[in-house]
Amino acid sequence: MKTIIYFMILIITLSSCEKKGKSIFHYPTIQEFKNLKNKDTLSLNQFENFKSIIDTLWYFKKHLKEKNPVFIIENNDNCFYLKTVDLNSNCFGAGLIKFKNLIGISKDSLIKQNKYYTIDSLSKILKTDLSNNGIDNNFADSPKKLIIRFSQPYRESIKDLESNLLLLFKTYNRINKEYGDTLELNIDFEELSIMKPPPPPPIGFDYENIE
Repeated sequence: MKTIIYFMILIITLSSCEKKGKSIFHYPTIQEFKNLKNKDTLSLNQFENFKSIIDTLWYFKKHLKEKNPVFIIENNDNCFYLKTVDLNSNCFGAGLIKFKNLIGISKDSLIKQNKYYTIDSLSKILKTDLSNNGIDNNFADSPKKLIIRFSQPYRESIKDLESNLLLLFKTYNRINKEYGDTLELNIDFEELSIMKPPPPPPIGFDYENIE
């Protein structure tokens, strides 16, 4: 009962971002949000850790099937509304996802095709995946199939997650603008990563060869 009450407290109604004069962004796409019914808004910074996010999503899956949890993340200028794909992902029983259609993020590292990269490689990796459209078999089949997966160890803080999300949003928005706002950003919060632990990146690793 105590756990259930804790989850329900997290379901809050926030003041409108329009009233705060902030720019508003929706993920995966604005169109998906227009079609989304029964939204419950969750403030990211009210969670204690990554595990509490996963537990809450499980609670929605089991007890609030008619509801759609939406996370809100804010900075000084923007409000970001995020509907994750986690309720349809491997963690919740929908099967495996091809490695080439995944980018893993955890604190200061990226994982792509079982290789580690530094977080500052995000722009090049993300743009390559979003623009690939099945041309190179090492990258995503399409923007629609690409999933950005957060599968953080439970000891990592919400601040780490928030920082990486804000970096991802900023990077994606810039790329999406280049492509006339035709892309989409699918984000997954995963309990356990399906990817095998890759070896550590080589000393002096450079991702500059990605076109």
